[in-house]
Amino acid sequence: MTGDRSLPTIYNEKENTHRGLKMIYRKQDDFDTFRCIAGKCPESCCEAWQIYMDEESEERYKTVFGSFGERLISSIDWEAGCFLQHGRRCAMLNSENLCDLQISLGEENLCNTCKTFPRHMEEYEDVREYTLDLSCPVAARMIVQRSSPLSFTETEDETYDDPDDYEDFDDLFYDLLCASRDVLLQIARNRSLPLAVRLEAILDVARKLQACYDEDRFFDMDDVIDEASGTNADNAFEEEVPFCDAVKDFSLLRRLEVLHPDWPSTLSRTEAAILADENAWSAAMHPDRQTETAAENVLISYLFTCFCAAVYDGEIFGRARLCVSSVRSVLAITAFLRQENPSEGPMELMARALWKYTREVCHSDENLETIICRT
Repeated sequence: MTGDRSLPTIYNEKENTHRGLKMIYRKQDDFDTFRCIAGKCPESCCEAWQIYMDEESEERYKTVFGSFGERLISSIDWEAGCFLQHGRRCAMLNSENLCDLQISLGEENLCNTCKTFPRHMEEYEDVREYTLDLSCPVAARMIVQRSSPLSFTETEDETYDDPDDYEDFDDLFYDLLCASRDVLLQIARNRSLPLAVRLEAILDVARKLQACYDEDRFFDMDDVIDEASGTNADNAFEEEVPFCDAVKDFSLLRRLEVLHPDWPSTLSRTEAAILADENAWSAAMHPDRQTETAAENVLISYLFTCFCAAVYDGEIFGRARLCVSSVRSVLAITAFLRQENPSEGPMELMARALWKYTREVCHSDENLETIICRT
């Protein structure tokens, strides 16, 4: 990572600060251990999605000659700036699910999208936050198989952003969001509460924060944060989501843009197996310890990645709801997959539910907006 020269230290969420003439880099603790499994991947990232190129790569590809250069030139939509697809597969993906561009020109000549995925970055003024995109089967498996709570490292250097590039960036609001996220992560990790209660508690806190924001009561957000992190906070978190609300939330997935042709079938079979029976739903939301630990880490990942982007759209509650509804949906799909595939390992099934869900929801701006901004 550019500029990341100091030794990593554990990110102290309660003492988080980001101002000063330094760039802060926060990373998922196992970020650097990711390794692509290429042709062995159960669903390649070179399928289904449009792969857009950066301008530098686009110009470089124009200078490739010979037979491969001719193929490369004819495999790109130059007007749109992306690779063409043949049968939902990138034109560079061969029959063994390997990239012919990488084979012919080397990994260093991949476009930035292909070179970095599933490494994901969220950008704020003088802050960069890095996580692994859970739509990748390997990243999904990494998150569900770990036994310890997901944590983050923090480093810094003396580079910083040009303030003119962030004229509209609200420093105060961002700091309040960071403090709010710390509290939501604290709730997410609180294993003295059932996971189902933690999920509803996160929504309750976010709902109060949203009210403060909507009414321009920024400094009242501190009171909400203090109340939620207080020593008696556990006693206030007792409710679980009503079953009718859970059904309504899951049915929203039917309104989303479909990215994979198998997705509607997955939704239908999950609804029939889990959402049509309150007892089956309740069982899915109260899983065994291993599955609950995995779901906790999924929740932490979603919160860390998505929540503070509310600084750009003001959707505090909507972004918290995205995180919570995603965990609930993944648990429901996992429960359905376990019914259909009882001989498979439960964590493999959960990883499959996770990357399938994340691909559908988080790789479409339209889908994200539908979930985050719904009334």
